[in-house]
Amino acid sequence: LPDCYHFTVKITFDNNARTGKIRQHLDSQAQFRTCNRKLIHQDSNFTLKRRNLLVGLDCIVLFITIISFILCIRSLWFGHRLCKEIRLYYSIARAAENSSVNELSLK
Repeated sequence: LPDCYHFTVKITFDNNARTGKIRQHLDSQAQFRTCNRKLIHQDSNFTLKRRNLLVGLDCIVLFITIISFILCIRSLWFGHRLCKEIRLYYSIARAAENSSVNELSLK
């Protein structure tokens, strides 16, 4: 049988001085207990359910993260295409503007 321990932890926050500084006191006690097979069985069933729940939650978070990453990359790609399109538009518009100014100055 595995070894079992029971930990009792007490954290005390002391603000009696009212100076804005809070003292913390940590008291912990460890007690060795003999494990009961029935007790371990009950906890392992609960632990298995909890583990399955956490794995499911992790899968959902991973799926949402991947979708978010794909949408972010898509947004950056569209922004890059828009920037190229604006540069092309202004290079054509300025070329047409400069040619009309040159025609006016020649006349």
